[in-house]
Amino acid sequence: MAGTARFNLTIGTRGTVTGCTITRSTGHAPLGAATCEMVTRRARPQAAHGGTGKPVAGTYIGVITRQIPK
Repeated sequence: MAGTARFNLTIGTRGTVTGCTITRSTGHAPLGAATCEMVTRRARPQAAHGGTGKPVAGTYIGVITRQIPK
């Protein structure tokens, strides 16, 4: 299986990943699940800050190409 997946990560006010959504699938459900699991575990985002300087939730949009051996 192989393919390129597009995803959105939701980043909480503490700078942690609070959600992952595949926005364009590779066509292989296991790759989508593996993509979200991997990027959620490995991501090291920082919280965004609003106009008042306080942390706010945000979104990160990414693309990854995956290949899982047979």
